[in-house]
Amino acid sequence: MVMITDISPEGKIRLSRQAVLEGWTPEEARSHDKVRSGGGGRRGGGDRRRSGGGGRRRS
Repeated sequence: MVMITDISPEGKIRLSRQAVLEGWTPEEARSHDKVRSGGGGRRGGGDRRRSGGGGRRRS
C-alpha cells in the first residue's frame, strides 16, 4: 500500500510507502519528501537502461 504524494506535469507519479505506515496526511508526506530529496533525481542504482553488458558474461 502506498500514497500518491505528487503528479508532475510530465505525468511522473511520486509514491510514499512511509506516509501510509506513519499515518501522515498528503501534505505531511510532501513536506517530508521535499526535505529528503534535496536535489531531485533517483536514489540508489541510477538508470537501469545503462547496464553495460546486458547482464551477460563472456568466458
